[in-house]
Amino acid sequence: LLKHSLGGSSYTVMVACMSPLDCYVEDTISTLAYAVQARAIRNMPTKELRGDASALTKLRQEVAEVRSRLARAESYIKALTGEEWTGEAVPSARPAEAARLEMMKERCRSLTEENEELRTKLESCGSAPSIGLTDARCAKLEAENQELRSQMMAMAASQAAKDGNL
Repeated sequence: LLKHSLGGSSYTVMVACMSPLDCYVEDTISTLAYAVQARAIRNMPTKELRGDASALTKLRQEVAEVRSRLARAESYIKALTGEEWTGEAVPSARPAEAARLEMMKERCRSLTEENEELRTKLESCGSAPSIGLTDARCAKLEAENQELRSQMMAMAASQAAKDGNL
């Protein structure tokens, strides 16, 4: 009973009062016996965290981790582009691929223009032998044009996917 009364998660101090008079010898001996028993009790105080405090600690750790990841992502973007990220739009993460995509778009435009020129020449020219040669050239240009368009679409989709992952 004494152990449960004095134990727990806190420190306990006990003061034993004794009387020097002979008439109170029994009370003094009883008090001393109680004090000796109380002194033998050892308790281990521990700091109890409420459930809210541990959840709050977890959330603080998570916020710190997310801030760290954001800082790493911003430095990664800056390293790739040489530009500071303002939060409005993610700059192109792959400048070399973007330049290649622009080059392919330009080649596609020039082939389309050449194709149109050949069609107008074909229509203006009425002779059969030249039509056969122009049709073959036109078919070749259209095939090349279609291949360039599909490559351009694949690169654009790849670029959009990479931009979306950042």
